[in-house]
Amino acid sequence: MEEAHSPLITDPVAVLVVLLAVLAAIFWFGETQPGKRLFAVVPSLIFCYFLPTPECSFDIDCPLGEVCNLGFCQPGGPSCMVNADCPDGYLCISMICQAGIECLSDGDCPMGELCVMNQCTP
Repeated sequence: MEEAHSPLITDPVAVLVVLLAVLAAIFWFGETQPGKRLFAVVPSLIFCYFLPTPECSFDIDCPLGEVCNLGFCQPGGPSCMVNADCPDGYLCISMICQAGIECLSDGDCPMGELCVMNQCTP
């Protein structure tokens, strides 16, 4: 049985920063004398193709029972943009329909109720 591996960096912003730093380093190196000689033979764009890509782009890229959230497969319900995209009893949190949470704010509750600890209360 294969052992599951988790990504080294899971924060999407950190992944973006690392990728941008590597791209900047490649193009900075292209401005140096050794870089100009190297990239005269092999274009710098070729090196950019060796950068890692996100784990997924769509839910279908993930194993069954997981959804694609900002490039990473995560356990969860269907993906969503707003609460209306989710089935009854689910809320859209971080683009994933999640059960067991009635509300995030008072606006998610019926009129006259308040959101207290993710539950609507009179």
